[in-house]
Amino acid sequence: MKRHPFTLIELLVVIAIITILASMLLPALNQSRNQAKKIKCTGNLKQMGMAGAFYADGYAGYWVPMRYEGANPKAWYQNLAFRTLLGGMVWEDPATNHSDERIAPGMLCPMSRAFLRIGDSNKWQHLEASYGLNSDAHTTLSSSQTVPLKIARIAQPTNSVAFTDGLDWRVAQWTAEFGCYQGETETDPNGSPVAFRHGGNSYANGVFFDGHAETRYWHPLRWQTRWSKLYER
Repeated sequence: MKRHPFTLIELLVVIAIITILASMLLPALNQSRNQAKKIKCTGNLKQMGMAGAFYADGYAGYWVPMRYEGANPKAWYQNLAFRTLLGGMVWEDPATNHSDERIAPGMLCPMSRAFLRIGDSNKWQHLEASYGLNSDAHTTLSSSQTVPLKIARIAQPTNSVAFTDGLDWRVAQWTAEFGCYQGETETDPNGSPVAFRHGGNSYANGVFFDGHAETRYWHPLRWQTRWSKLYER
């Protein structure tokens, strides 16, 4: 049987079909990839919530403090006890009860600048460049002194947020505004905003004081989530 070579028109038709199929499949592939990253991020936050709960078990029921003042002051992401429970530490100094800010890449949100630019410098491996602690998750004694929350006293733990996607070590309700997040920038002009990295830059992941983690659209995260006065019903 005699074989006929492809004509130019037939070849162009095949190329056109492949191009059309690729244009149809690539968005679905990108969506699946982003969904996988969101799920990984949610898993990280759930692990952080578990570490916080285990920390409370060892410290009379108190949540990990946002910041500890003393001879060796440190923030939550440097708290050696919490970081040991969380895992993935890069460096630690037991003598000062201090942990480095860096963490294993697998514990970073895959959409965060801490992960995306991990090869540039060690600072891009910082845990606090990926997630932030709710800065209102404490009780106030004075203008300069706060006390961590006691988990058993939180009135609505299922709707009270502990950690979220963030650009810095702390996040707050007023920064959970869609317009505050301007992408994974190195600078932070908007006061440590919640990072809406997921779902077209309008959703953020968070872990709540009952231990569950979920993705929330910016509006309910801002207005329907408990951020402060967590002992009140």
